[in-house]
Amino acid sequence: MEVKRRTDYAIRMMTRMASTPGTPMSVKVMSQADDVPYQFARAIQRNLADAGLIKVIRGARGGAILARPSDEISLLEIIKSTQGKPDCSPCTKDEEWCERLGSCSVHQVWKKLDALTVKYLESVKLSDISA
Repeated sequence: MEVKRRTDYAIRMMTRMASTPGTPMSVKVMSQADDVPYQFARAIQRNLADAGLIKVIRGARGGAILARPSDEISLLEIIKSTQGKPDCSPCTKDEEWCERLGSCSVHQVWKKLDALTVKYLESVKLSDISA
């Protein structure tokens, strides 16, 4: 599984919000503090909000806050919000990708690796990686 830049930025932004729970943080502040291009940070904020991971509060004192406590948000949820379910091979994502599906012994190895990856990422909570 490759962690995309968008996902790396999303994790940075989420850990920053987790460091001040309940206090709205503007996307501009997160962008500057986490070295994320502003427009990219805005798009990521929309991904996180659409996934129900953050709430966006409008107004002069608005910003983004975590939608749930950081110990209830998994790394897997953040990854899925920005790049979809993690997979190590196209054949585990799209069964029509390879004509050898069903006769390929390696396919089962990739499926097990995907399952282990998902299980591990589900176990890592935002609170585990927040300072």
